[in-house]
Amino acid sequence: MHWHCEPPDTSPSTHPGGTEPHSQGRQHLMARDWRTNDVVIVGCGLSGLTAGLFLLRRGYGVTILERRSSYGGLCGTFEMDGREFVIACNDFGQGLVRTLEELGVPLRFKSKKTRIFYGDRVYELPLSAGTALRLAPHMRALARFFLGLRRARRAGEGTRSLGEFVDSTVGRCEAGDLLKLPAYLMGVRPEDFQLHSLWDEFQYDYGYSKPATPVGGPQVLADTLANRFLAGGGTILLSTECRNVHTDGDGYTLDTSAGELRARAVLSTAERTDPALPGSKPGLPVSMFCVAVSKELPYPEEIHTLVHYPPGISDWFGKLDSGVPSSEFGFHLFRSELPEKPDHYTLNIYFYLPRGVEEPEGAYVQQAEDYIFSHAERMLPGLGKAILYKRFVSPRMFSQRHGLSSRVTPLITGPGIPKADNHDAGTGLYYAGNSVFPPGDHAGAAILSARISAGLIANRLSP
Repeated sequence: MHWHCEPPDTSPSTHPGGTEPHSQGRQHLMARDWRTNDVVIVGCGLSGLTAGLFLLRRGYGVTILERRSSYGGLCGTFEMDGREFVIACNDFGQGLVRTLEELGVPLRFKSKKTRIFYGDRVYELPLSAGTALRLAPHMRALARFFLGLRRARRAGEGTRSLGEFVDSTVGRCEAGDLLKLPAYLMGVRPEDFQLHSLWDEFQYDYGYSKPATPVGGPQVLADTLANRFLAGGGTILLSTECRNVHTDGDGYTLDTSAGELRARAVLSTAERTDPALPGSKPGLPVSMFCVAVSKELPYPEEIHTLVHYPPGISDWFGKLDSGVPSSEFGFHLFRSELPEKPDHYTLNIYFYLPRGVEEPEGAYVQQAEDYIFSHAERMLPGLGKAILYKRFVSPRMFSQRHGLSSRVTPLITGPGIPKADNHDAGTGLYYAGNSVFPPGDHAGAAILSARISAGLIANRLSP
């Protein structure tokens, strides 16, 4: 029996306007003979590296295959026109921090706030004293929501949508919009965001209520994980595509662009989703502006993310999800936590295009740019005059450059449809990443899935 084990690499052999500076030649990442292994992992993002570290700790020989020329997946940086930008992942939950501490990965994190601009008011998360005062007029509405949420959990109503639940308990008002913020942060309209996603945060101890950013940026996180994996005896094969996996009942043979590998178990981090599931659809991909600004522009030291969050999210996000442009829409920006540059620092600005638009026309991009930067001026005073460089990156451009999707949520599932399992009993293959169990469409879930899958493999391989 054999299976295709990952989608083909969609990244070009060269990257117009930019490179991936952290790629390394295959020869430098070998710690042993890589053709015979206890475990082969397909995909060298956060989940692949984490699973590899857990398996090395149990004493197994592990090789990780990565079709791209660099490790880290969405967690890392890239160079464009001589400037360094974050690829995607930029802050993480405390659950990831604890996992890395358990694995002995030497990395420091710092926690900062998120500042939300809603109409003429400003809120901060985690709550500041000023935010608590501004929320005071909404306390009765918030109390109704949280009491109702407790009753809904006891009644097993986790598949109700956040949008419908907020509208029924609080109404369409400022408090209601603020309570729908988690949906925006996951790139999902509130009517598609199920209540159990709120409970999952606490059940699985992801710790996103106090987000953390790696000191030095996401590339330092990826580098530190990869270096620890290699130092522990693991092997990473970059620019290596896994084409098929065969089993003969006595293990697995992987047909790759580097030759054949043997393994006792195979773990894939390729996205495992089925858009044909009832009520399911792909999440919206992120579009972005990559911006370099003068080092003289002050960025608030205690803030990581600035969010423009206009009233009526159910309306404007509903339009975008339906493929219809909206005159109002949310966006957020952050300063790249990278080593200091002599004259500038970089920003990423994320927003969503209407569903189905992968490469917008120039006129639409200009409208979005005018809207975003006019509002961003209030969020970061002096931004317009400080800009040294600005470039739009569409979902299609992102995929072509990185060979990855920019979707925050891989698949929006219909009510009552669980995530795919970590083990396929039919093929014997194991899976990790944020498209499989446990619930959650973020790096925290990907890390926990890696731990779960590594444990399943170790239990099967143990005498």
